[in-house]
Amino acid sequence: VTATPNIGYSFVQWVGEDFIDSNSTLALTLNNDSNLSAIFELKNHSLILFDTTGGKTSGSGIYEHGTTAQISALPDDGFRFKEWLGKGISDPYSQTTFIDIDGDKNFTVFFEKTKHQLTVSTTTGGTATGSGTFEYGENVTVRAFPHVGYEFDYWIGLDANESSEFSFILNENKTIEAVFKKITLA
Repeated sequence: VTATPNIGYSFVQWVGEDFIDSNSTLALTLNNDSNLSAIFELKNHSLILFDTTGGKTSGSGIYEHGTTAQISALPDDGFRFKEWLGKGISDPYSQTTFIDIDGDKNFTVFFEKTKHQLTVSTTTGGTATGSGTFEYGENVTVRAFPHVGYEFDYWIGLDANESSEFSFILNENKTIEAVFKKITLA
């Protein structure tokens, strides 16, 4: 006799009257009527999620064959979800997605730093540099250049605003303005 499991199942053992055997194929000598039962069980599969710089994952574990598992990418501050890498994922560009468990699965999540916009403007009397798009946590420098007859006064939108050149860490979209004043002569 031979016990052949269906897809997603594994053979456990043969069970009969005063008889247990874990071999899937048996050669028996029958001297009288005998009842045997083949015992099968659902296979368990592992789902392993690998984290990368910028966040964590949830959903790793052991799942029964044929179930659907939910996986999620959880970005750290200053990062955003980019994509999943691995075979059998329903939507690799979705931060939370579902996996059909039909075997062992491995997926890696990728995050990227968020980008923030720095807008630098001026009042009458000069120009300023520093506008642009920067990655979260990047050190940026703004500079104010007064026209003839003007001098730099202060920055609107910066905590320390006395210097015409100032560096700071950009962690959000920010708008600042350089204020100039006319030079008064005695």
